[in-house]
Amino acid sequence: MQERGTFMIYDVAVIGGGPGGYVAAIKAAQKGLKTILFEKEKLGGVCLNKGCIPTKALLKSASIYNNAKNSKQFGILCENISFDWSSVMKNKRSIVDRLVGGVDMLLNANKVEIVHSEAVLIDAKTILSNNQKYKAKNIVLATGSEPVLPPIIGIDNKMVITSDQILQLSKLPEKLVIVGGGVIGIEFAFLLKAFDVNVTIIEMMESILINADQDVVKSVSKDFNKLGISIIAAAKVKRIQEKSVVYQKNGKEFSIEADLVLISTGRKPTVNIPMLDKLGIIHNRGIIQTDEKMQTNISDIYAIGDINGKSMLAHTASEEGIIAIENICGEEVYMDYKTIPQCVYIEPEVAWVGLTEQEAIKNGHDVKIGTFPMSANGKSLIEGKTTGFVKIIADNKYGQILGVHLYCTHATDMIAEVVLAMKTECCIDDIAQCVHAHPTVSEGLMEAANAVFGKAIHKI
Repeated sequence: MQERGTFMIYDVAVIGGGPGGYVAAIKAAQKGLKTILFEKEKLGGVCLNKGCIPTKALLKSASIYNNAKNSKQFGILCENISFDWSSVMKNKRSIVDRLVGGVDMLLNANKVEIVHSEAVLIDAKTILSNNQKYKAKNIVLATGSEPVLPPIIGIDNKMVITSDQILQLSKLPEKLVIVGGGVIGIEFAFLLKAFDVNVTIIEMMESILINADQDVVKSVSKDFNKLGISIIAAAKVKRIQEKSVVYQKNGKEFSIEADLVLISTGRKPTVNIPMLDKLGIIHNRGIIQTDEKMQTNISDIYAIGDINGKSMLAHTASEEGIIAIENICGEEVYMDYKTIPQCVYIEPEVAWVGLTEQEAIKNGHDVKIGTFPMSANGKSLIEGKTTGFVKIIADNKYGQILGVHLYCTHATDMIAEVVLAMKTECCIDDIAQCVHAHPTVSEGLMEAANAVFGKAIHKI
C-alpha cells in the first residue's frame, strides 16, 4: 500500500463480502497483494446469511424430524414426535452466526482491511465509501443478487414473501403456495412439507427443475406427489388475492387457497446500473459481461459471482474469485463452467454435472447410458433410503463422460468424484475400474459406469 496525497492506494479492492468476494480478498492477500474489502451488510453475503447455509440448516432439522417419525423401521420406538419451530430457527441462527464470524476471522488473519459500508465506484480506480475515498489498482465487483419479483397483480400483498423473508418466519403457515419450481422453490417445498405445511408449487414451465435431466425430474415429481406436495406445471399465476392465488392453465383460470405465497422465480444481480453506465462497463440489464478471466471490458475491473449471470452458485462465485485474482497476478488462467456441479438438498438429494441426456443428443453425441438403482445398493438399504438412482451419460466412441446425474442419499457429496473425473478427462472405464469401498452409496457410481457397456455386477 502507498500513500498519495490523502488517498491510500491498494493493489486490490473487492466490493462485496459474499462467497465470491471474501474468497477473492483472501486469495489476493495470500498472493501478497494489499487488499481491502467493502461489505455494507453482513460478511458471507447471500450464501451464509440468506441462502445456502440457513436453508441447509433448516433442511437438516427437517431431515431429523422425518427420521424420527420413521424410526420404527429401524426398531427405534419414538412417541409423540413433535418440533419446536423457534428452536429450529435458533439453531439456524447459531450456525449462520458462527460461519459469519469465521469469515471475519479469516479476513483479519490474512490482513485484509474490511470496510463495513456501501461502496460506489467514482472512476475505474477510485471508490467512495462512508464519505471516504480509496484508490485501487484493480477492482473486483462481487455484489451478489436479490430475488426477482415478477409483474403479478397483487405481488405487494402482505402474505407474499421472498426466499429472503421466509428464512425469518416466526410462525409456519397452514397453506403455502410457491410460485416457481426451480431449485430454491423445490428445497423450500420439501422443507416446509416436512414440517407439516400444506404445499403447492405453481411452475410456468412444463416441469419443475427445468435444467435437470428429465429422468431426475420425473422421479422427483413422482416422489413429491407421494409426499403430498402438489405440483401444477405449465401454469401462469395471474393474480394474488387475499387468502388465494389465481392461476391460468390450459386457457382456464383456477384458484387455490393460501395463507402465505413464496415468490421463487429466480434472482437478479444487485448492481448500481447508473454507476456501470457512467464507467462504461458493458452489461445487459445489470448482468455484467465478463470474459473467461473474469475481466469486464475495462481491463482492471473484474466481475464475479451472480452479477455476471453465468452460474449463480456460491461455489462458482468462489472459483471465479480465485480466477480473477490469479489473472490480476498475471497467471493467465481461465474459468471452466463445464464441470460446475449443481445440487438440490431435498431427500433423496439431487446432484449433477455436465450434460443432460437431452443436451448430449442435441449436441450430436452417440450417447450411451448407464444407470444403477439405489434399491440395489447395500448402504442405501441400511440407511432406509432406497429411492433414486445414478445415471451416467457417455459418448460411445471413446467413453468420454458427458454428464452424471445423481438422485440418492449423499448425492451432493458424491458429485465431487465425478467433477474430478471430468476435470481430469477420465473416461467411463476409469470410474468403472476404481475400487469403491463397500458398503457405500458411491458404489452406485461404479456400477452405473459398468452399466454403460452392460457390465454392471449387481444389476440384472
